Amino acid sequence: MTRSQFAPILAFIMKQRSQMESFQYTPPTIDDAQGSASTVISVAGAISAGVTSCSIDGMGNNLTGVLKAGDFFRFTGQAKVYMCVADVSSNGSGQGTLTFEPPLRANVADNAVIIYDNVDFTVGLTGDIQEFTIGTENYFQYEIDLIEVL
Repeated sequence: MTRSQFAPILAFIMKQRSQMESFQYTPPTIDDAQGSASTVISVAGAISAGVTSCSIDGMGNNLTGVLKAGDFFRFTGQAKVYMCVADVSSNGSGQGTLTFEPPLRANVADNAVIIYDNVDFTVGLTGDIQEFTIGTENYFQYEIDLIEVL
């Protein structure tokens, strides 16, 4: 990056005051589901903290690969992001089972919507020291380590 491209990034990182602040980050290569999901998918029945699967509905009928293993999602009203660990298909009524990891951190209400596109993570910096390099062409190189903050 040139200095003018890098300066706003460095200023934002400085504003985070090391590990004191958190921010929303939507990773560009994994932000959207790989599957064919295109409808409002919701939880079919309340689910309790600690589970790793739930019934969902709102999908089209008899579809395969609505969500794919490796897709990220979160439930409305919660910041924690989960990963779908098995492909999701729907039955003749548009219902299916969503299997995910890690185990659910908090209860989720019936009909909570599943956000599977533009999934944003709440993250913070992992360390207090930030480093960058300037190459021979005067381009800045910067790497950042983030951790999910809940």
